This record gives sequence, C-alpha cells and structure tokens, in this order.
Amino acid sequence: GALLNLPRLMSAAGATIRTDLPPELLPQLATLATQIDGKKTVKLVLTSPQIKSGGTTKYGSVFLPVPSRIAQLTKVVFGPPGADPSWPPAPKASPSGASASPTAP
Repeated sequence: GALLNLPRLMSAAGATIRTDLPPELLPQLATLATQIDGKKTVKLVLTSPQIKSGGTTKYGSVFLPVPSRIAQLTKVVFGPPGADPSWPPAPKASPSGASASPTAP
C-alpha cells in the first residue's frame, strides 16, 4: 500500500510541491496549528466556477484555478477584516424587506 511506498511518495511530493515558507518556520507553524480550534474554522472546497478543467493527461484530470472567482468567494466567506467567517453567509435583506440568500460566485 501507500504506507510501504511512503519514502517514494515523500520524495515525489518534495519534487513537485514548492513554497516560499522558510523551513526554519515549520516548527512554529506546527505549534500554531495545534492551537487552532477546529470548531471555529471554515473549510471550503473549490469547485466550478472557482476551478476549471485543464484537460486530462495520462495521470488523470487537470484542474486550473480561476483567481478572480476565488477572490470573489473569499470576500463572501471571510467578509471584511475583523468579521467572523461563515458559510453559508447570512441572508441579506432586499430593498423590499424580503430575505435573500446569496449564492456562491
């Protein structure tokens, strides 16, 4: 299984994943991650229209991000600075006083 191939898997991941995060910050980041209350996190899976098909290869499907759509969704989910993120967002009152639930961009 995958566990038996873990060294190869880690080597492959290391060869394909890039970050500008200095390795010396990883212990601090790991410590910070343990302090995050999972009940107070907002998780969001990007689907269409935040990503689009980039075709297929012999390895499988390729998906490409659509940065403008991701930025729109980020504003909806995270709101203004200092606001508590939530999904789905609270319904907004329409000018007629009726309540309307926004849809994801």
